[in-house]
Amino acid sequence: MLPKSVEHLFVFSRDSTICANALRSLDDWLGYDWISGPKNNKNSQAFKGSGGFSLRRVSAVRRILAFQQRDNDTIPEDQFLSYRMTTIPDAVIPNATEASEFVTDHIYHKNSFGIHIGEMSKSMVEVWDNHDRRMAIYRHCPELKMVMTLMKLTREKCDKPKAEEKDS
Repeated sequence: MLPKSVEHLFVFSRDSTICANALRSLDDWLGYDWISGPKNNKNSQAFKGSGGFSLRRVSAVRRILAFQQRDNDTIPEDQFLSYRMTTIPDAVIPNATEASEFVTDHIYHKNSFGIHIGEMSKSMVEVWDNHDRRMAIYRHCPELKMVMTLMKLTREKCDKPKAEEKDS
């Protein structure tokens, strides 16, 4: 249980990182009740955000939990909360473009604040299936190479890495 004085919760999973070359800081996103990577490109507020790199206003989450209950082993908590966040009339949530500026997840943004690798599934082809785009991501977020090495990702999920993509 979080103390009542806590207003924001930054969820930062082991398969994510803040980008050293990000133009914005975490403080720039504090106006949202929930911000995370969108799972679709629709410029809509009705999104199901990924929670592996997310910023959540605790009071907004508490509002949801006051009238909704998530049973164990049902939908993932990030989908449960982000979807219900869209049902609160005055909730401040980003559209898909704003969310992708916060984190590159399923949708690529060249100057995102962070990167969440997630499961690197077929739904993330837009982000990872292009060598030039991967190189741009590595330039913007060089610490990602450390994250990817630690995760021991299987190379068959992407094109075979070029020499300049490998750790030096």
